[in-house]
Amino acid sequence: MYTVTVSVPRVEDHDDLMPIFNRLTNVLSDKYGDYYLAELIESQDENMKCLVAEVNKICHALKVDLVSLVDQSVLTGIGQ
Repeated sequence: MYTVTVSVPRVEDHDDLMPIFNRLTNVLSDKYGDYYLAELIESQDENMKCLVAEVNKICHALKVDLVSLVDQSVLTGIGQ
C-alpha cells in the first residue's frame, strides 16, 4: 500500500528539490542553468502547475500541463 502526499512547490523549495532532480542526471542543470527549477516553479499559472509528490516518504517532482492533461514528468519511477 502506498501513502501519497501531493503539494504545489514554492520557489523556496528549490534547494530541497534539486538533489532529487540531480540524483538521476545533471543534464537539465547543464542545459538550463542551476536555477531552472526555481524558474519553472515561479512560472506556474492556471494552466501549468508543478507538483511534488511524496510516495512512502520518497519525494517525486512533476510538471503537469492541466490544459492538455499531459504528464510532463521529469522524473520517473513513481510507485516503483
